[in-house]
Amino acid sequence: MNTTKKLFIFALAAFMLFGCNKDRLMSPKGDMTAGLPAKPHATIPVDENGLITKLYLSKDTLWKINGVAFVKPGTTLTIQEGTFIVSGETKPYYDEETDLTHHIKGVLVVPKNAKIMAIGTATEPIVFTSDKAAGERNTGDFGGVVLLGNAMINPGTARIEGIPKPLNVDVDYGGQNDADNSGVLKYVRIEFAGYNLSQDNEINGLTCGGVGNGTTLENIQVSWGRDDAFEFFGGSVNAKYLVAISTDDDDYDFDFGYSGTIQYALSLKDPQSTNSLD
Repeated sequence: MNTTKKLFIFALAAFMLFGCNKDRLMSPKGDMTAGLPAKPHATIPVDENGLITKLYLSKDTLWKINGVAFVKPGTTLTIQEGTFIVSGETKPYYDEETDLTHHIKGVLVVPKNAKIMAIGTATEPIVFTSDKAAGERNTGDFGGVVLLGNAMINPGTARIEGIPKPLNVDVDYGGQNDADNSGVLKYVRIEFAGYNLSQDNEINGLTCGGVGNGTTLENIQVSWGRDDAFEFFGGSVNAKYLVAISTDDDDYDFDFGYSGTIQYALSLKDPQSTNSLD
């Protein structure tokens, strides 16, 4: 089979796999028919430092992230297939670098030496999305997902962008272990994400900082993001079957010597979305 046919089949399959939410490919202010599932709501519990204390999230509950929630290093957060995770309450965070206070919600961070096991299926993807009703959702409603690892980056180590300083959790990334394993994201959708702290200091849909090739990233769709869909800061993680739809900035951004491979990546811009209006 030639390359053109393979790409066409992949594109068609991608939209079939992720089309179960019935959202139409149009502006987030348009006719969004999916809405959120009718399930009990609960907030992901965290301690005083924002470290998650419940390490299994089941699909029978719609889970909310208040502010920024961190998986504790040395632990693994497991998310059941079909689970929806949305923004909860906004929390203020003071950034000593800019002397500004940012009000952020819905950010999940997997620091170095922590793992996430988010393994959805084609019929039951795991969805990170807006907490608003269908037809009212917009870019920046959800914060984003951030993975940090110990793989090599050009500066050696760095602090991830998009997270204010200071925090009581280490959000540096980079090291010498290209085989580092941050877990699995498979059949995952991240929608309406993004937050801009300052110029070139943003939360993307999926941010990977120094993530190693022991990590699995497959069948991931990022839609209607305020900044990039996928950004890789160094690291060696390999990814395949990625879909970026109508993001404000880059669909795929690479910094600090990313050395992994990406197979089958698709981008689609929406002329009604904000990325086309700049």
